[in-house]
Amino acid sequence: MNDIWNAIRSIPWQGGENISPGNLNPTQIQSFIQKSIQQSLGEVFQSNPIAASFSGNDSGIQWDLVELMDYVIIKGELPNSVRPSEIRFFCTKSELIIETSSKGSRTTVSLPCLVREKGIRAKCKEGIFEVRLPKERGGKETLIAVEWE
Repeated sequence: MNDIWNAIRSIPWQGGENISPGNLNPTQIQSFIQKSIQQSLGEVFQSNPIAASFSGNDSGIQWDLVELMDYVIIKGELPNSVRPSEIRFFCTKSELIIETSSKGSRTTVSLPCLVREKGIRAKCKEGIFEVRLPKERGGKETLIAVEWE
């Protein structure tokens, strides 16, 4: 456990704050990690259309995608002009489609892996929506023949 705290203390925090279990601020950690990832992978995300779309789209719906071990979670904010009753979600094995009936817009989110239709959950509260998609498991392995030269 001391190794973890030593690693956290060695992070160059803004303002040079001392970090200890008593004053650990998750917001600071998240901000630092996001900034580090952007600085390290900025060019990759700008050249990859799927990754670049994570920050938003032309329909006005802002969303983020997080891939966990068993789920893909898409969380976003509805524009003020869209009521929760006007939004619908559709899913294929590889895409989530967000449709707003008032604006007639349709946003397609490419998923990083295949998902199962059974067990999908969506909720919306105070303009924030979250869609939890269970990952497809147990894909059949196929032996790939290699041509040796």
